[in-house]
Parts: sequence; C-alpha cells; structure tokens
Amino acid sequence: MLTEQKTVLQDKEKVYSHVADNLYSVGFSLHLVGYTYLCQAITEVLCGYDCCGITKNLYPYIARLNGTSDVAVERAIRMAITKVCRRGDVAKLKKISNTPADRPLHFSNREFILVMVNEIQKKICESH
Repeated sequence: MLTEQKTVLQDKEKVYSHVADNLYSVGFSLHLVGYTYLCQAITEVLCGYDCCGITKNLYPYIARLNGTSDVAVERAIRMAITKVCRRGDVAKLKKISNTPADRPLHFSNREFILVMVNEIQKKICESH
C-alpha cells in the first residue's frame, strides 16, 4: 500500500489533478491566479518538497515557474484562500480543518496548504 501511494505521489500530473479536484470541491474559482499557484504549491509538497520552507523556498520556486515574484505568489494565494473562506463550501472546509462550527474560518497560507495536503493524502490512502 505504501509503495502504491509513493507511485501515485511521484506522478505530478496525477497529483496535480487530485489537488485541482479537491480545491474545486471546496469552492475555489478556477480563474484566480492564486488557485493555480496554490495547486502548484500543494502538488510540490505532496511530491516531497520540504513544507518547512514555504515562504523561503516554495514561493520563490513557484514564482520562477510562473515568471513573477514570490511576493505576488504569496499575495495571490492569500487572496484566493480568503475568498474561498468567505464564499466557498464553508461547512466542508470546517470539516476538513476540524474547525468548530461556531468559529469563523481563517487560515494562514501555510496552514491551508498543510490542511489540503493532509486531506489529499487521506483520500489517496483510502482509494488504494
């Protein structure tokens, strides 16, 4: 089972597809630039990128891939997360993140990335 999970996680196209489906399911708008950056960030973390260096390493890496700055990547991701917390499937997001129903939703970029990584890993394990 662990070998199958590693095989799936090593195929970035499949991983990206899982990430995109999960983000869409919680209400992300596909037209947001932050959605694309977030898909790339979560995919990289799922494929083994060190999640400890999100601001120092991951944002600059995504910025290089997209020909922009790390500040623009961080800001676009933050805006997309803020928007989905207001207009997305709030109940589903609260369930995924174990946020009590009476509490408002709020994530830092890093928290949101790690919550989604955890959720996608669980789904991949369940499907195998």
